[in-house]
Amino acid sequence: MTHVAVIGVGVSAAAGAGEVGALLDAVLREAGVRPDAVWCAATAEGRAAEPAVRAAAGARGLPVVAYPVPVLAQVEVPNPSDVARSRTGTASVAEAAALHAARTLCGPPVRLAVPKRASARATAALAAALPAALPAALPADRADPGVMPLSRHDGAEAVKPLYLLPERHAPGDGDSEDCP
Repeated sequence: MTHVAVIGVGVSAAAGAGEVGALLDAVLREAGVRPDAVWCAATAEGRAAEPAVRAAAGARGLPVVAYPVPVLAQVEVPNPSDVARSRTGTASVAEAAALHAARTLCGPPVRLAVPKRASARATAALAAALPAALPAALPADRADPGVMPLSRHDGAEAVKPLYLLPERHAPGDGDSEDCP
């Protein structure tokens, strides 16, 4: 069971919201995760303002968080791409953003529940915190990660995003700081 999940997304400027949304849905289906069990959609700073990313994430109720390319370039990923590296400066956007956001939220260990999947103009991956990482991120009454899945609202007061784009407020405590 996925307890804390983050979906990473990379897009080209030509990607449409329908294409990105279909890819996000496919990754969520593959992982067996509902959108409301995902903490946020994570991407690179330069892509977070893309209408396709915002529309696809928004339609699934996901806040968007973005990280600088140099940060993502430091994340070790299983499926690096020389094409992505030459175009963006990082060998991965989707996998790196998902892993980095999950680690920021819970600390290690995290894993890719679904490695990079691609459509014609987008990529997506899903990272999940392993149960060993959850006790530090859980409120005291949720210290047993086997009891129930963590929603994106639990423990939000302890999580402060570094690069959240505040177009929409995440459900929870009334601010947009509900995602790493």
